[in-house]
Amino acid sequence: SICFSPDGRILATAGDDRVGRLWDATTGETLIQFVGQSSELWSVSFRADGRQVAWGGSDNTIHFLDASDTTGLWPNDAIPHTVRVLTDRPFTAMQIVYAADGRTLIIGCGDGRILFVDIETGLANGESHPHQTIEAHNGSIWAMAISNDGHLLASGGTDHLVHLWNLSDPKQFDNQPCLTLTDHTDGIRGMAFNSDDKLLATASEDLTIRLWALGDIPVDGGICNEISTRSTAILAGHTGKVTSVRFSPDSRYLVSGSDDQTVRCWEVATRSEQDGSTVASARLLRIIHGHYNRVRNLWFRQDGLELASGYSDGTLRLWHIGPETESHIPRLTLSDCTGEIACVRFSPDGSLVAGGSWDHTCL
Repeated sequence: SICFSPDGRILATAGDDRVGRLWDATTGETLIQFVGQSSELWSVSFRADGRQVAWGGSDNTIHFLDASDTTGLWPNDAIPHTVRVLTDRPFTAMQIVYAADGRTLIIGCGDGRILFVDIETGLANGESHPHQTIEAHNGSIWAMAISNDGHLLASGGTDHLVHLWNLSDPKQFDNQPCLTLTDHTDGIRGMAFNSDDKLLATASEDLTIRLWALGDIPVDGGICNEISTRSTAILAGHTGKVTSVRFSPDSRYLVSGSDDQTVRCWEVATRSEQDGSTVASARLLRIIHGHYNRVRNLWFRQDGLELASGYSDGTLRLWHIGPETESHIPRLTLSDCTGEIACVRFSPDGSLVAGGSWDHTCL
């Protein structure tokens, strides 16, 4: 897993070699490096203010590192604080995200649980019981996303289900999501909210992408009622498992990547019905060919004009996005890795792109 700091200066990486690193994104210099206690590191996330970063592994521990002072500098002799999360059974932190308040870390586990951990308590004591535990999925959580306004958490996994959780009122959880989306017939590999949080896109091993209208879900503590669990649009055409999905920053386009070695670009439209509900539709604009192996991850540049894609053959490609762009000629191909590119990211200002590989290297 990899992620840029909000200011784009630092790249954080987590690897199955048990090593967590912070890199200077401009020079490529390693700023901080540490070895996890006893297992590989699966996930990494920056807090929204960029002054804390967390790594999650498979030994019930989370590693936290804070900037040293108000300048946000990271000393090269910094040692992460390790917090043991106390639960009734072991877990692997497949996904981690910070809640909007920056005080809670949300952990999506390999056994289907979602854990909410108070960071301050954990750092003070070196260990912490989750202040909320949800038995969310029957099987591993493969995808998790927080809405842009921080009110909704979406989770999906091997049980074919997508759950939505209202973060505005955690007391109402009691293992009950505010909405469950049930149309997919195989595991959920990816998901993304659009820019105004009115749509959720989900990618599945059932070869489809589905769009869900979310505009009527309350975020003020109420339980939603009589909201359809049927997707408003089914995007079909891939002939392999759909592994990644991403909205452009303006939400006009949606891209999907698949094991069928293609990226598909869809134009998304919404309309309001007389009853006040929202209906979404999408039409296929083009199929991006020129891939020689499975597409693993996708990420838009912030201006929406360029797309980065990572592949299981170890290459990272950049594509211009637009109606008149050639569908099989990448603008740039990077191919220095010998393992698959599991994740790709643009820096916030779009000047840098990074890819993390299973061969323990970054492009």
